Amino acid sequence: MLERPGRLTHTAPTPNLKLNKILVSPGLHILQREDRRLVIGQTKERGGVSSVAYAISQKTDGSESQPPDTDEELGEQMLEAAKRLYPGLEGARVERVTCGYRPMPRDGLPITGFCTEDENKGSEGIYVNCMHSGITLGPLMGCLAALEIMKGLRVQLLEPYRPQRFPEFLAPNSDPK
Repeated sequence: MLERPGRLTHTAPTPNLKLNKILVSPGLHILQREDRRLVIGQTKERGGVSSVAYAISQKTDGSESQPPDTDEELGEQMLEAAKRLYPGLEGARVERVTCGYRPMPRDGLPITGFCTEDENKGSEGIYVNCMHSGITLGPLMGCLAALEIMKGLRVQLLEPYRPQRFPEFLAPNSDPK
């Protein structure tokens, strides 16, 4: 697994702005939550702590020591980049910056399926569903995983993405064929 840090800049509510779409450009995306706060996302490649659950959230008022790359300056840079993408963001202000480390299969492709080759194990085994594009593929992958887990079906569309291409993902008593 590789780690991919993702930074998010969260703004204070922007009551005079209503985005009806997610704006996406290379290296940056913008969406507006129901409370009218903007979330500006950016991915930077950098080493760091590897953990799916690791996330840091920091107020930008300077009251606490701030971790690298999650400070107010980065938030302002991301907001300025967002304003270049969508000039209607004038007046938005940074409220906080967060950073999380996302799992990324080392070949960049999804990993999905049981961590054993014994198809008779069904839902007794461990099922993995890991991918970088989890937000966009989530609904489809959830449905396909449910078919495999609950119905015991083997979805052929998922065959190239099986955990068996990574022996370290196999359960101790499995046979990778």
